[in-house]
Amino acid sequence: MSVVKTTWPWALAAVVVAVGAIVVAPVAAASKHESTTLAETFAAHTDAPGTAVAVVDLDGHILDSSTFGRDGSHNPIDTDTPFVWGSVSKSVMAAAVLDSGVDTDLSVIDALPFLSKGASLGRDVTVGDLLNHTSGLPHSLSATDIDRSAGALEVLEGPNSPLLDVDVSERGGFNYSSLNYLLLQAILERQGDLSSLLEHSAPGVITSYQEFSDSVSAGHVPVFGLNRAHRIAQDHAGLGYGYLAGSVEVLARYAAEQARLRVPGGPGERLPDTVARDGSRYASGWYVDAGDSDAGRGATFRHSGAVPGYFAHVALAPEDGKAVVALANRYGEMEAARMSAEAERTVAAALGESGSAAAAPGRPWGYILAMVAGGIAVLLLWVRAAFAWRARASRSAPGALLEASAVGLTAAAAIAVPAYLGYPVALIAQWAPDVAILLSAFGGFAVLLAGVCAATALTGRYRRTS
Repeated sequence: MSVVKTTWPWALAAVVVAVGAIVVAPVAAASKHESTTLAETFAAHTDAPGTAVAVVDLDGHILDSSTFGRDGSHNPIDTDTPFVWGSVSKSVMAAAVLDSGVDTDLSVIDALPFLSKGASLGRDVTVGDLLNHTSGLPHSLSATDIDRSAGALEVLEGPNSPLLDVDVSERGGFNYSSLNYLLLQAILERQGDLSSLLEHSAPGVITSYQEFSDSVSAGHVPVFGLNRAHRIAQDHAGLGYGYLAGSVEVLARYAAEQARLRVPGGPGERLPDTVARDGSRYASGWYVDAGDSDAGRGATFRHSGAVPGYFAHVALAPEDGKAVVALANRYGEMEAARMSAEAERTVAAALGESGSAAAAPGRPWGYILAMVAGGIAVLLLWVRAAFAWRARASRSAPGALLEASAVGLTAAAAIAVPAYLGYPVALIAQWAPDVAILLSAFGGFAVLLAGVCAATALTGRYRRTS
């Protein structure tokens, strides 16, 4: 019996099992028990091993608080369990910059004179542009989210500064970029002790590299629908764009203060803003929804954040006198939309709005279809490689050589194209490990098939000349 006939059913079965896990996991998790708290519902709808949700009033009093599940060290989640805040950190950095009295009209080049030597940032770019993502800097994951203990100033002044090889667009248009907040952190480091400045704006926040390593347990990333523990390391140059951490109560107290500043007529409400790509407005670390006075819905200020393995969402509703915080120790980039949608539903439930988190959980169909397509592509390549090996004696050399060339180019493209776009496989492995696995498997089987075809072509040519 041929290799293809005996083994392809097992390969097909493996793909079916993997797809089944992806499809069934959300429903199975949601049906384990009836959710009774916001944290339980948030966990059930996102498959997160651990969650925490808090609702506070403008004075910082906890109106509702719940936790669920376990952290990466298998300890029960409680109100003191630290979570990584992801891009919610941006609002903390913005608050610290404003609290420290930095002039938002100050030129970034004047604030950081060393940038004039190599970076392509315009002299007209201001601190305010950094706060609102209108500097023209691009978003680049390969230049951020790196395990490093050096601060932003040291990184920017070093020979491998991420600003040396980026294409800067014209100032003025909204372009969300963590590099803006890398620069803000460097400016704040020049103002004084960074940790003290950040802790002044968000008391209790974890800023120390050592404390982060000691107290923050592993998060979880989805791999074919299942949770895999992922140890997160702090990017100390990225405190301002994603690597602050703290408990649900610490974040809730910070959110309460930010909501209080944004009551109608408050100082936070009057901060300059800009129009974001989705039509909403963005002001100093917050997306702003002006609300609808006819419907009796006041303005809200929101931001989500994530690093591999952790997700955070904060919503401020100053006119309702509340702020809501939702945290989870699971995140993968392929489920970004799902996590944000479930966080919004949790906020809606906490604020008594329509579309509450009690609704049935949605399935990440885009993620499921992508995994199915990737699995089928890998399976077809494997079957084709096995068939090509079995039929190698009867194939023509030109045909085998043509297939070897085509498949070899496909294998190279599977790895090179994402890398060219700024997403090398090593980076993808952090944010979407299952995608990295499929890419690597696809590239590996493509190389195998190309090798079989090339060997067939060379063998055929040798037979003709001997």
